[in-house]
Amino acid sequence: MPKVLLIDDDEDFTELNAAILVQDGFSVTTARDGLEGVALAKALKPDIVVVDLLMPRMTGFDVCQQLRQDRPNLKIMVLSGKSYPIDQRAAGRMGADRFLPKPSSPREVLANVKELLASPH
Repeated sequence: MPKVLLIDDDEDFTELNAAILVQDGFSVTTARDGLEGVALAKALKPDIVVVDLLMPRMTGFDVCQQLRQDRPNLKIMVLSGKSYPIDQRAAGRMGADRFLPKPSSPREVLANVKELLASPH
């Protein structure tokens, strides 16, 4: 069962996406901020991390950079309302494999998670 870590301070958004992923057979853990997310990623070794950019205590940019340093082959997807092209390029430079703008439907999130996990790194 693939492990997904969702890092986002929007509780409703996180719960909805977690429910869809669990229904499709994923093991899902959630974190409410970047620091908690990085700690959980180190402890749980997820297959993919889905992270927001604007969060308390540590930004998604910093989370991407830290996780990429720790695990170069980890799949990382940014899902954020901060979706200007400059933000998308910056997320990529920090280590994100994919960027989805908010709002994205839970089905779209699920499809992208599956696609990323199926792709070689």
